[in-house]
Amino acid sequence: MNYLFKPITDFVIIQLAFELSRQGHNLTGSLIKSFESKVRDVGDSIVIDFYMDSYGLSLNYGIKPSRIPYTVPPPFRGGTSKYIEGLIRFAKIKFGADKKRAKQIAFAIAAKHKKFGFPLSGKIGFFDIALEANEEQIKELISDYYEATINLLINEFIESLNK
Repeated sequence: MNYLFKPITDFVIIQLAFELSRQGHNLTGSLIKSFESKVRDVGDSIVIDFYMDSYGLSLNYGIKPSRIPYTVPPPFRGGTSKYIEGLIRFAKIKFGADKKRAKQIAFAIAAKHKKFGFPLSGKIGFFDIALEANEEQIKELISDYYEATINLLINEFIESLNK
C-alpha cells in the first residue's frame, strides 16, 4: 500500500523542505535529508507518519528562553555541553570561524538564545505552515488517487465479466 501513497508523501516532503529553506533553516541540508514517511493501515483509516531528526521539532515549535540549557555567565567548570558544542559546529560552518572564534560566537549565540529563545529569527512552524499552505493540493492528490483506484477496479470488474 505504501507505493500507492508515494506521490502524496513525496509532495508533502518537498513542501516541508521548501518551507524549511524559505525560513532560512537549511545550513547543511541534513534535516531535509532526514525526512521520511511511513504509511499505516489503522482499521478504517490510513495514517501517514512523517519522521525527521529530532532537532526539527525545535525548529518547528521553537524553544523558550527558560528551556535553553545555558547559564549566563557560564559556570566555567571545564565540562562539555552538547548545546555549546553544537553552536561551535554551527559557527564553524556558517561563519568559517576557527576553533577559538567559533567558541566565542557559540557563547554569544547561547546568551542570545537564553534571552530571546530559539530560533532567534522567530521563524517557526515550518511543518504546520507547509501542510496548511498545501492543504487543497494534498486533498486533490488523495482524491485523484481514490478516483484512479475506483476506475481501475471498475475496469477490472468489467473485463472479468467479458471473459
